Amino acid sequence: MKVRESERDETAVGRADVADEWLIQWGLADPSAAVAEEAVLGAVGDRYRRPDPETRLLNACRVHAARQGLVDQGTYTVKEIAQTLDRAVNTVHKQVQRARKRSELLTVAVNGETHMPEVLYDDGLDVRREWQPVISVLRDIGMGDWGIWRWIAEPNAGLSGEIAAEVIRTDPERVYEAARRRASQAEV
Repeated sequence: MKVRESERDETAVGRADVADEWLIQWGLADPSAAVAEEAVLGAVGDRYRRPDPETRLLNACRVHAARQGLVDQGTYTVKEIAQTLDRAVNTVHKQVQRARKRSELLTVAVNGETHMPEVLYDDGLDVRREWQPVISVLRDIGMGDWGIWRWIAEPNAGLSGEIAAEVIRTDPERVYEAARRRASQAEV
């Protein structure tokens, strides 16, 4: 039985829609971005279409695994910090949001709950201020909190393969300079 080209296209579109729904449900895609992307891609034609649904799902699984690896390194939730410090959750939530706005803190959503990397806190659960210029310069180039966390927590070419989270303890200026170099590369 020969399948018509239009039927094949409809099947691919249906699988793409299912893939989009899964990605959005898992928090790995932004529904508004998908709509905007479709509008742009529709205007430029098939040559620039997204990868097939299987490739997109595979990529989403890779992103999920990478993010899970970061979470496994250690995070705090607002509720955990509030309980440890014996403060109201709402108070801690406001403090976290203010620190995030000042680029002192990263926040990421994991299963609908806000998490902050442990590495950004000291032993007394105070935000370590030496991260502020690093986070700020990386945000200025459009890097999101997941990307910044990855830059902080994984071996970094700008630090000769060392990990920023370890280097910052002894040489915060070196980490800041590596972030500035990364920012200048993005501007080229």
